[in-house]
Amino acid sequence: MSRLISATYHPNIEVAEFICEDGRHLLRSGGTLPWRINNPGDLTARMVDGVPAPRKAKGYVGFATTRSGRTFLIFPDEGAGREELKANLKRLHG
Repeated sequence: MSRLISATYHPNIEVAEFICEDGRHLLRSGGTLPWRINNPGDLTARMVDGVPAPRKAKGYVGFATTRSGRTFLIFPDEGAGREELKANLKRLHG
């Protein structure tokens, strides 16, 4: 599969939609939210004026705003999400 370059989350139907660099779409439904968005640490995005604005997170390809209003980072694959979780824990706890 080609590289995933962007993603959108559709909260009403609980589907993550990824766009590949070759234009194909990958849909992920079912499972848990962290699985659908490749975010095993439930990492959230800082909000500035109602817009997601993460300062230090890297490797994300989109944002998932849930029906409850929380905004999470979407990663292209589980490995990228896990690496950012490790980096976040190191930033917070050394």
